[in-house]
Amino acid sequence: MSGEKSKTKKEIIACGLNTKQAAKYIGSTPKTMANYRSLEQGPHYWKNGKEIIYDPDDLDDYLEVHMRKINTVYYETFGIIRPRCKGELASK
Repeated sequence: MSGEKSKTKKEIIACGLNTKQAAKYIGSTPKTMANYRSLEQGPHYWKNGKEIIYDPDDLDDYLEVHMRKINTVYYETFGIIRPRCKGELASK
């Protein structure tokens, strides 16, 4: 998000996702999202009273970092060389 204007809390509340929507967006469950919050892990969220709100940009940032870690572990664990082009997959 570098170079972009930061959103205000009001803008995030207007366009944000609730826990159920955010969980679906990142391929998780609402219970996992609640666990992340209680452990102070997972994607950044906002509170509006009792309402929990996730900014889709924060979810995208979380996915980018999280999926990179998962893919690196997966590829290293199974001895697969990352594909350079779509469809290319080779074993070491």
